[in-house]
Amino acid sequence: LAVSLHPHPPQLVKSRRRSGIFIIFLLYFFAMADEKPIAQREEWADVVPLPQDDGPAKICAIAYLPDFEESMNYFRAIVQRDERSERALWLTERVIDGNAANYTAWYYRAKCLEDLGKDPREELKFVEELAFDNAKNYQVWYVCDCALSFSTTAAAD
Repeated sequence: LAVSLHPHPPQLVKSRRRSGIFIIFLLYFFAMADEKPIAQREEWADVVPLPQDDGPAKICAIAYLPDFEESMNYFRAIVQRDERSERALWLTERVIDGNAANYTAWYYRAKCLEDLGKDPREELKFVEELAFDNAKNYQVWYVCDCALSFSTTAAAD
């Protein structure tokens, strides 16, 4: 007679992992559901979205949520223009909400924060919310470090 000492059978662990991912998907979906699409916002009329280019031989298309795909298309356009504005900062938050492990979005967010002279304490509040759910996400800690260095630089000036 074999007895498993594991507190949760492997099927249950896999099932819980899948349900966690599904819950995250639902939270993002419903958070973005009441927001107006970027393309319908007057302040974005001057930006032409830049779709992802997977090349001519697309091996495996990733099924993004429409809102996330739209956010990424506008994010690529903003990065290409090297625009560091309030709307670019807002867009980085939207992209990060869709994928907290997006290093490029975090890096660009840090550049926007520095150029806009944002209060690091406000950014630390934003980072704290994400760090709680993404403790092993190095991008969260990178921006936290940047925010702290901005505050040290500001204090020295």
